[in-house]
Amino acid sequence: MKIVLLFLCIKDALLFNFNLENVKEITVSSAYGNDTYFGYSVLLQAGRQPMIIVGAPKLSSRTGGGVFACKLNGQCTNYNLVTSNGHTFTGNFLGISLDGADETGGPFVVCAPKKVKVEGQNNLLPGHCFYKQNSSYISAATSTVDPLYDKPTISVHNKVGYYDYGFGEAGLDVHLFDNRRFLLGAPGVKNWNGAILVTSMSNTETVRIIPEKKAFLPEENDTYFGYSVRTATITAMNEQVEVVVGGSPRGGDLNGAVKIYDRFGGNLAREFVGDEPGSYFGSSILAVDTNNDQIDDLLVGAPMGSGSTYDEGYVYVYMSMTRSYHTKLTGSRKTAARFGTAISQLGDIDLDGYQDIAISAPFEDDGVGAVYIYRGSAKGIQSVYSQRLSPSNFEGNFGNVRGFGLGISRGNDIDGNGHNDLAVGAFKSAQVFVIKTRSIIEYQLSLDTNVSSINNAPIAIKYCVYYTQKGNIKDIRLVNFKVKLNLDYRVNGENAFEHTWVVHLERNSCESLTAVTQVRSDNVIEIR
Repeated sequence: MKIVLLFLCIKDALLFNFNLENVKEITVSSAYGNDTYFGYSVLLQAGRQPMIIVGAPKLSSRTGGGVFACKLNGQCTNYNLVTSNGHTFTGNFLGISLDGADETGGPFVVCAPKKVKVEGQNNLLPGHCFYKQNSSYISAATSTVDPLYDKPTISVHNKVGYYDYGFGEAGLDVHLFDNRRFLLGAPGVKNWNGAILVTSMSNTETVRIIPEKKAFLPEENDTYFGYSVRTATITAMNEQVEVVVGGSPRGGDLNGAVKIYDRFGGNLAREFVGDEPGSYFGSSILAVDTNNDQIDDLLVGAPMGSGSTYDEGYVYVYMSMTRSYHTKLTGSRKTAARFGTAISQLGDIDLDGYQDIAISAPFEDDGVGAVYIYRGSAKGIQSVYSQRLSPSNFEGNFGNVRGFGLGISRGNDIDGNGHNDLAVGAFKSAQVFVIKTRSIIEYQLSLDTNVSSINNAPIAIKYCVYYTQKGNIKDIRLVNFKVKLNLDYRVNGENAFEHTWVVHLERNSCESLTAVTQVRSDNVIEIR
């Protein structure tokens, strides 16, 4: 019996990735100087006229930081959210944290956690934020948010004074979880025990402080709870519970910690502790359902984790927020990269039904920076990144970029093709890059022959390719496919065949070839 083995594979088919050939660079006027930290925080908003809201926390020595509304054509307008920069040498850091709606015209919150409040002889830092109802109205009135301004500044514990809310630094991180309610991280509350503030723009809703502890805890001094903040959904007692998540990068005996509190009752539900002192475990967090089990998974950054050298950085993944981590992501394991400095939810960028994420390493490659894309799956976040975004791979001259990735937006579809796009800030070089996704190609292969019996007759081989394009726009009309056929050694002539041809969108395209088998004595078996 003679058997012909045929193998068909496709090479160079179009896969998902971000398009590095058409990256849009956005900067502000050089009149502001080169040390504005423009791009420290970014919010990408979709709409008829997409825009990028950009924080620049060191914009001005007089007014402190600033916030800009930038169009895709590179034109940026200062919101002029002026707040005093007096009595501080480093600035109020307006723009260090920013969050808002995904659509233009929606609200956003931006904070200046180091704005000074003068009280007698004391210069205090209770924190200060702005809430803007409509991002498109540059000059419209803006509401201020000062949840700790009237709280006690200094209190006494065991006859020893301590700073109660005076150095709360509310707004070091901010998370908008509906259009009018948001979380503010206040890591300086109670001698830097830290807290999370649940507040809104409603006059009838009072500020809630989590944890709602009545006593000052000296053992939690300088743990910085509230350094990072998010909301999430977990399972407790077989029920889904809304919770508040806060990072404490100096907690857990300096190993870092993340604490989860019931959003409505304020009770501690779970706590995660890092495994390396000084790693800053908990300085960045993200809660997102990566495997579609309807329960959020927790990703915790430890950007100063040493790795095999120093400050390589990790991200720990806790599936369904179970107490032991599922995997530890490590990027490229580069020295001083600080992988895990920022973690962002991209949405389902590849349209496979699972949420994807971006993780930054803004000090990688001697300070240039990089962003890593990880895909979700039925088993959660895949342990190997699918793409690494680096300015060195952009088309054009971007050799001056520094700090790429400290600010990362959520994924948002700004061009309507069905795939979310991304904005990335490079704060040290005062740049923001808008990076769009390529569309995704799905293809089907088929292979057929006219063989009904095995003999020495020529064999006609027919191979076909069909492809379609995911997303809302069908603009990839033609694709070059390369087909390689590996034939059995008993076929006359060459055993490998390659062919490249153009295939039209959603049209089955077929080619054929003929193979003839050899008559060989070692292929004949006598049956008695």
